Amino acid sequence: MTESVKSFLQKGNFKEASSLLLTDARTQTESEFGFVGVVLNGELLRLLAHEGFWWHETINREFYEKMMRSFRENGYLDFLETHNLVGRAIIHKELVLSSSPTTDPRSAGTPPGHPSLHSFLGMPAMKGAHVVGMIGLANRKAGYSATDRAKVELLTPTLVALYDCYVSAESNVA
Repeated sequence: MTESVKSFLQKGNFKEASSLLLTDARTQTESEFGFVGVVLNGELLRLLAHEGFWWHETINREFYEKMMRSFRENGYLDFLETHNLVGRAIIHKELVLSSSPTTDPRSAGTPPGHPSLHSFLGMPAMKGAHVVGMIGLANRKAGYSATDRAKVELLTPTLVALYDCYVSAESNVA
C-alpha cells in the first residue's frame, strides 16, 4: 500500500484514497477511464472514485447529471446491476477481460449516452472467499494483456485495506 493511500485511509478520506488507487491503475494500464468501488452485502457496488469518464452532451444527459449530482452529494454511487461485465466479476468472483465488450455475451450493453467500450478489465478484490471491491478499467488502446492484469492485481490488497477501513467507519456512523 502506498504511503499516500495509507495516509488518506488513516484520516478516513476514502474518496481521495480511492482516487489515488484508480489513478495508479489507469496510469499503469494506459486506460481511458475507470472506477474503484467497494462491494457491500455481496452484490452492491459502491463506486468511490471514477476518472476519465465522459458522457454524451445531449443523449440521456439528465440521467448522467442526476447521477453526478448524487455522487457529489453522497461521495459515492451505488449500483446493483449484476447482469453485465461488472456484475460478472463480482458475482462469479473472477477477473473479467473483454476485447469486445459490445459483442461479449456477458455484457448487457451500456445505457444511451454512455461512452463506447472497446476493451474492459474488471478485477475483483478478494478477502478470503468474498469479493469486497473492484477495479474497473476501460479502453486501453491495445486491449488488456496478462501484464496489465498482473499490474492491477498488485493493487487489490490496497483495495481490500480500503474496504476494511470503509466498512469500519460506516459501522461507527450507524
